Amino acid sequence: MRELITKMCERVFKDEYASIIMFVTHLSKDSFIINELIKIANTLQHLNVSKLEDDITEINNLVKKMPNKIFRNS
Repeated sequence: MRELITKMCERVFKDEYASIIMFVTHLSKDSFIINELIKIANTLQHLNVSKLEDDITEINNLVKKMPNKIFRNS
């Protein structure tokens, strides 16, 4: 069972596994799951943080000026 939990913790980025891990963690008094999640999270510290503003630069460049026409429904 612990091997299965470890595999799900490694794939917690998938909604199905995340939901199962949250449910089992809620019901279980065993600290193994929390410790496993922390252990795996600590291995991710070397990754670069994603900055969303850098991802939408091209979209922002498309909108140089906001339209100044306003539609008024009479």
